[in-house]
Amino acid sequence: MASPEACWAQWQIFWETAFAQHLLEQETRLLTPLLEQARGYHLLHLGTTPLGGLLRSGSIRHVIEWRPQQALATSPSSLIADPAYLPLPDESMDRVFLHHSLALYHRPHQLLKEAARVVLSQGEIWVCALNPWSWQALLRFTPRWMQPKSLRALAGSDWISPARLKDWCELLDLHCIEIRPYGRNRSCYHLGPWLDPWQGAYFMRLGKNVGCPLRPRPTWRRQAWMPEAAVGASTLSQPKIVSESSRPVGQEGQS
Repeated sequence: MASPEACWAQWQIFWETAFAQHLLEQETRLLTPLLEQARGYHLLHLGTTPLGGLLRSGSIRHVIEWRPQQALATSPSSLIADPAYLPLPDESMDRVFLHHSLALYHRPHQLLKEAARVVLSQGEIWVCALNPWSWQALLRFTPRWMQPKSLRALAGSDWISPARLKDWCELLDLHCIEIRPYGRNRSCYHLGPWLDPWQGAYFMRLGKNVGCPLRPRPTWRRQAWMPEAAVGASTLSQPKIVSESSRPVGQEGQS
């Protein structure tokens, strides 16, 4: 399995292709209203392309961008660390944005688990990922010389399907808020929404399953409403069983 640095270099080649630029255009239109509506203080970006300008245009000003090594850092807020062991406290991020990073890292489930750890209980995890069931993905099964440059650049990467990602979410106590397919070719816009499951990529919003905590019982509810003497003593008489032999004389015939 290639290192994160090698995978990062492959993704940079991918982002130079026309298909990738088309994805970035649609992602910008998709993310802009969400960033404007988001509330909080800290946003963690685990991705493969610099999006600092777009992410900082929203209401969350402090954006932390992950990089695999120091030479690739683009801002003082860059985070140089193993994505599976982020040096961040539990529940410290308002938003965690996994921008095509599940296919970048060789342990995507561990990456999602770490994102669930650092996000707040009321926060969200945003995921952008390539769709393995899209029309573009089918070209991966063709000979390499027939594949476009965008697919050759991502050779060996693991594309996570929406159904597979939802299964992971159930194990990590996450739930899907919404999912939006995107990445349709411009020539297919007139075909309608029936092509959505086969679009080139998808965006998924995830939230934490936060249970309702049990309220402690008040002290007055723990105590009995009856006086202690009455509670300790057996005040209710038990039913008395009378046998035939113990009946008074003269009552044998009464029934």
